[in-house]
Amino acid sequence: MRNRSLRAALLVVGVVLAAGCSNGSDDKGAAATTTVDLKGLEFEDMTSQKTVEVKAVDNNFEPQYETVKKGTVVNFKNDGRNQHNVLSVDSGAFKDIETDQFDPGTTVPVTFDKAGVYQYYCSLHGTPSKGMNGIIKVVD
Repeated sequence: MRNRSLRAALLVVGVVLAAGCSNGSDDKGAAATTTVDLKGLEFEDMTSQKTVEVKAVDNNFEPQYETVKKGTVVNFKNDGRNQHNVLSVDSGAFKDIETDQFDPGTTVPVTFDKAGVYQYYCSLHGTPSKGMNGIIKVVD
């Protein structure tokens, strides 16, 4: 777990993201981009699925790193005992899921319509570079 946190911390350095995803609204935004080397990070391949789930469990996102295809709906599910949030590292890359929208047992869908790299975190239990954070890589 510490290796993942260290890798995530290193990943933050140099991340350049552009506005990119939608939460299901008509505003599709621009594709997210990154200049960060993602080598060494283990991404779970979910490209065969149209809908995937990322669980917010107490102090972790599971899976932490995943690859999906454009158009995939990512269901963020609070599967823990505590409140969480899901904030985009790059403001506007996708609609943030605020704490009051993400109580235990709640699921919030986010549709990723543009290829790119989307980094997120829970501000209650982490920062963009430490603790509770993750990355979704969207491919064509």
